[in-house]
Amino acid sequence: MSSAEQRKNKRSKTPFDGMIDASDTSMQSRIVNISVSGILASTLVPIAEMTSVDMTIELPTAQLKLLEVEGTVVRCYPDPESPGEFLVAILFKHLDPGTYETIRTYVDFDNPLDEL
Repeated sequence: MSSAEQRKNKRSKTPFDGMIDASDTSMQSRIVNISVSGILASTLVPIAEMTSVDMTIELPTAQLKLLEVEGTVVRCYPDPESPGEFLVAILFKHLDPGTYETIRTYVDFDNPLDEL
């Protein structure tokens, strides 16, 4: 079974930009994908596992949606496709119902052929 088949929640397919605040460091990142449970981000510096992070995520929709969320880094490893970058898996701590619905709607919109 592939890792995609093991995922509980559907993920977006289109990368976009975001900001991650970890400890005293704020960094621009590329959000590789997002789901209602968390994100996979690409950063230029590693972030230690179990680090709490605050994120500003601007969903690239017709009416840009700015989301402020908290999460915990659950994995960080070198990006095999982009030397010098790191892939950081972040699990959301809590999403209010509005943010959950906004992300779910975005992911569904970014996966239009999944419904066919």
